[in-house]
Amino acid sequence: MQESWGGRKVAASGEGWVMAFHLETKSNRWRRFGALVIPLLLAPLLCVACVTSEDGRAKETIATPAAKQPTEECTWYHSGALKQRWFVRELPDGTFSKDGLYESWHEDGTSWERGYYVNDKKDGIWRVDQVAGDYSIHHWSKGQREGLWETWRSSGRRKAVEAYLGGKRHGIFAEWFESGSLYVSGSYDNDEKEGPWVEFHENGKLKKLELFRRGERIEAAQ
Repeated sequence: MQESWGGRKVAASGEGWVMAFHLETKSNRWRRFGALVIPLLLAPLLCVACVTSEDGRAKETIATPAAKQPTEECTWYHSGALKQRWFVRELPDGTFSKDGLYESWHEDGTSWERGYYVNDKKDGIWRVDQVAGDYSIHHWSKGQREGLWETWRSSGRRKAVEAYLGGKRHGIFAEWFESGSLYVSGSYDNDEKEGPWVEFHENGKLKKLELFRRGERIEAAQ
């Protein structure tokens, strides 16, 4: 004679009942084990991030969603020629930020500006080209002018140079005639003229000498 136990048919003998009880008990143990262990295994996946507090206890924090990949944006001249191209990234708070390469062109297709944005601010080396062929090399740091800014003529001769610190003129300033001879030279301190400033005629002769202190002229000689 057979009886059904837990979906299994076993002999209705003492030994059969013992075996059925053993199988059912073992099955229950595995179910209870799974009910305890599986949630523990899934907990790290359900918890977005866990960090340790100063008292050594774990606390749950919510991770900031990753910013989306940048998308390309462009503008055109009325003639249909491409004018600007840059990349915009949507941030987790729903705002947008320029991030990556920026390029612009004159209407004739020649390059105008080229550089990089980081978090909506100019950063690193930028090149600016004029239609006449002159070009400038600018240095930016987190949206502020920083270091040397140099301008060159199409002939290859230097046109101007000025130094910046923290977005303000600080250090050397000089300009040259197209012939290559020095036109004016001086220096800035915290965006104010400081010390001697000299100006020359194109033939190299001294034209003017001025002395500045904190942006104020205190002495001049012709």
